[in-house]
Amino acid sequence: MDDQQGFQLPPSLEHARIADLPESAFYLPNFISKDEEQALLNKDGAAYWPVVCTVSLGASLCLNLYRSKEDGAIDPEPVWRILQEPRSLLITTQSLYTDYLHGIADIDEDVGLSPESIANWPLLKSPDTFADGINIRETRTSLTYRDVLKVSRLGLNPLFKS
Repeated sequence: MDDQQGFQLPPSLEHARIADLPESAFYLPNFISKDEEQALLNKDGAAYWPVVCTVSLGASLCLNLYRSKEDGAIDPEPVWRILQEPRSLLITTQSLYTDYLHGIADIDEDVGLSPESIANWPLLKSPDTFADGINIRETRTSLTYRDVLKVSRLGLNPLFKS
């Protein structure tokens, strides 16, 4: 399987080609385990250059930042909350990026929003929008930019072995 630039994908991906799209689209459900997914979603660590940029589009939501407990478990209470407004750019670097876990709660509304609970409250474009302490969730799109330093083979799906 060669694309126009000569990049070659292993033949084992042929079954995953999306037939209704050009020959450059593939879909693999359940590509990684739930444990691997949790690890990737919550802490990017040293796999990337320690900076990530996220552009939020559509609607606002809270990004929660967590610490790991001494036993390795995630403390369920966020250390900080960042309110991401539409058209905003969030840049996380250094220890905030590598040493903390991040997540977006699966909820219908963010509550308890205030200058005391939101780390970036003084920087919000429209803090009055959240004066009642509530953000009702709507559709949000996130564009995340990372610079990959290395690709780990740990848990690599056998489909990508040539």
